Formats: sequence, C-alpha cells, structure tokens
Amino acid sequence: TANEGDNAIILYCSDTSGNIGATPLISFFVDTTASTQVNGLTISQIPKKPILNLSWNPSTEPDLNFYRIYRSLSSFSDVSSLTPIAQIKETFYVDTNLKSETTYYYAVSAIDTLNNENKNVQSISSTTPDLSAPIITITSPTLITYNIKNIDVSYKTNEPTSWCTYSLNNAA
Repeated sequence: TANEGDNAIILYCSDTSGNIGATPLISFFVDTTASTQVNGLTISQIPKKPILNLSWNPSTEPDLNFYRIYRSLSSFSDVSSLTPIAQIKETFYVDTNLKSETTYYYAVSAIDTLNNENKNVQSISSTTPDLSAPIITITSPTLITYNIKNIDVSYKTNEPTSWCTYSLNNAA
C-alpha cells in the first residue's frame, strides 16, 4: 500500500537460474486527501424573479480544479447521494428558473485536480420570492338583476392580500 504523498518503487525479479533483474526507480505521488470545506456561502434573492445568486469564499487548496454546486429541497450535510447542478471554476453561481415561494438548500464543494472531494458539507437555504398573483373570485354581485344601485362587493382570494380595489363599468 502506498503512502499519502511521495512514494518510490523498484521491482526485482529472479529467474530460475538465480539471475536478478531490477526496474529503474519509479517515483509517484498519492493524493487521496479531500479538499477542505468551502466556506462563506451566501445566497441572495433577485426581487420579483425566480432567481437566487450564490457566492462563496475562494478555496485555498493549491490543487483546486473546480467547484460543484448542490441543491435540494431539504437540508443536507453529505453530498454522496446528490447530483451536482453545476461544476464551475468561479466563486459565484446564478440559479435560474426556480419555483415561486420555494425554499432551496445549497452547498458548494471544492474538487482538486485528482477529483478528490469533501462530501461533508453544510447546506444553507433561501426562499424564492412570491411571484404568483392572487386568484380573486367575486362572490357578490352575481349574475342577477338588482333593484338597487348600491351593490355590496364581496370577494374571496386564495391567499392573504394587502389591498384590493375595483373598477365599476371600466371606470378608473
């Protein structure tokens, strides 16, 4: 078994007559050490858009190759069973075409030139803004003839509203 770091090997063989042959010294390096965890991950929303901006501190790994970005709908601390949504060299990522009012969890890992990755991460979350207009149903007046001019307007919505207004006979 080779050691982490520098190694050297020479192979000796003896034939049936007792003659010994040797290979030249072969040096090689073993790197199985996973990169350190990426830190400083932050997520910011883009107002009125289903977009989240991710950014993080650059890795200090001397043999850094790229970053993997992971996303889930639930918190996670290990990426072994997840598929990355992106592999990039930059320290920022823009995640687009997300669903309105949905919480997403993200983590970023650093990958070195030998594909070593620290699978243990800390996910953080952000929620996309509400982009859906409320669905409004008028409950009064109804499609009947009224014998009064003062008609009460009643309605219901599928979500809480901060204000409502109406236009009668297309008046502003």
